[in-house]
Amino acid sequence: MTKYIQYVVRNKEPLRIADDSTSQSGQTVTLRYIPGTTIRGYVVNQLAQEKDFEQIKAKLFSDDIKYLNAYLCIKRGTQIRALMPSPKGFYEDKTEAIGKKELQNVVITGSDMKIKIDKKGTADQSVFRNEYIEKDHYFIGYIAIKNDGSEESKKMQELVIRIKDLFSEELILGNARSSGFGKCQVISCKLVNEIPYEEYIPYRDQSNECY
Repeated sequence: MTKYIQYVVRNKEPLRIADDSTSQSGQTVTLRYIPGTTIRGYVVNQLAQEKDFEQIKAKLFSDDIKYLNAYLCIKRGTQIRALMPSPKGFYEDKTEAIGKKELQNVVITGSDMKIKIDKKGTADQSVFRNEYIEKDHYFIGYIAIKNDGSEESKKMQELVIRIKDLFSEELILGNARSSGFGKCQVISCKLVNEIPYEEYIPYRDQSNECY
């Protein structure tokens, strides 16, 4: 059985998490979600300041704790609705049509242009562009913790509470944290028994392929 820490955050500042697979010279592309590795980095950096970090480090990086990606969600009052990333068909008609919903990029509409200043005094002043997720978006994410009833799982519960307590008020994520980027407000954090995506998980082996 798996338990989950469910957290909801709102980016109070623009959020920049570089997508190394698509970024190129002169342009940094940002991801459309908060990857689990970013959340793991935040958790590890916070707990690294504790005296017993060497004792808990192995558990933090073990398969017993998995940091899932945090995706966009909609907040209406106290209700949170998770949004699954939508696959876009290669042959899909992406033009606007009457009666059909317009395809929208609801996250990234922001970018900035900067001039590279070489402190060594050379004439290199290349222009480069950085993308970012504009502020005031909500994201919901999960941290999965193995709980099979064993003694080791019971010992893990104390660490689970410590991780949960890290999501109390604010956290700073992503790149350019010292330049007014990445500050996120924690809206909620709680322990749950399941994730909402489970209804989309195939209940039998699929014979076809999806790209």
